[in-house]
Amino acid sequence: MSSTTSTKTSGTKTSGGKTSGTKTSGGKKSKTIVTHTETIDVQPDNLGAFIGRQGSNYKKIITEIKKTILGKTTDISPKEWASINIILKFEKTEEECSAVITCRKAYLTLVIKIIEKYVVYHKKECKEFQKKKNNIQQLIYRIGADHRFIGRMIGVGGANVSELREKLSSLPQMESITFISIEAQNRRLNGSFRNIGERGASENIIITISFKGKPDFEKTQGIIEEFIKTHTQEDDPSDSDSDSDEEDFWEKMNADKKTSGWAEEESESESESDQEPEPEPEPEPEPEPEPCAKAKENAKDKAKYSKPMSDWDILGIKPGCSLNSMKKAYKTLALKHHPDKGGEEEVFKKIASAFENLSKIM
Repeated sequence: MSSTTSTKTSGTKTSGGKTSGTKTSGGKKSKTIVTHTETIDVQPDNLGAFIGRQGSNYKKIITEIKKTILGKTTDISPKEWASINIILKFEKTEEECSAVITCRKAYLTLVIKIIEKYVVYHKKECKEFQKKKNNIQQLIYRIGADHRFIGRMIGVGGANVSELREKLSSLPQMESITFISIEAQNRRLNGSFRNIGERGASENIIITISFKGKPDFEKTQGIIEEFIKTHTQEDDPSDSDSDSDEEDFWEKMNADKKTSGWAEEESESESESDQEPEPEPEPEPEPEPEPCAKAKENAKDKAKYSKPMSDWDILGIKPGCSLNSMKKAYKTLALKHHPDKGGEEEVFKKIASAFENLSKIM
């Protein structure tokens, strides 16, 4: 460390150099105030870290200086604090940093020693940080796939990401996975990355993996490629129902929606009015029947669907499921609750509305 000291003596000017100061006599001891500049071993770019967030390290330095001067290890009172006058500021140029100290000459050596102590702490922290930074590696994959696959990749509550983390963690020499992110590419990528999937796609998904260790990168990429293939495949037509009435079902649903009455009973009554009913013998009076099982089931369903529910919950599916799975769920519920099948109209409309809403985002 290099240093420059300026001392001011009252009523005296010292020509040559930067020496100037104030000297006061009080009692047996003289009090000389000096201003001293000490070069410190801190990189200019790291001066902010040395001072600390909101001056946290600066406050520690001043506190330790005053406690040491007062010979105290416990907290000092405001009166004791004010009794020690020290001005300390840190400056930097492009090449170096320095501490500018204004205090009694008797305190100067102590102040410099404590500042040097904190410089040592700072350099140790910088080495630890750099060591950790060097140990963390990052892999970036750009996947040529639509952004709509992001939810499927992440899974419900991050389940698919957790599964990917487990598979990568099981690789030999993989110490730990720091984090995995899956997001849409909305900006140009800087640095190295690997392309997977369709090149020149209109949309790309970015998978970023930060980790510690030295795993086999071919095996790592194999796991990533398998993960991408699993969660970006289009719905397999063979998974859909092959029933001959599939098209009829959807055509009927669309036709029902256009009528705005969801197959109202009046259409049925109109068709019946075209045919003259055959006279039937008048039945004998029967006792009042118990509510049928269907009525009980309808009442139960009506109570269930009257509660606040998300569209996912209404269809009984999980976020991130495939469009085909959603259609299957809707078909099952629609057939069960359609008014033509004896279901509750309100429940059916709620199911249809949920299907409509989710179809827009799938």
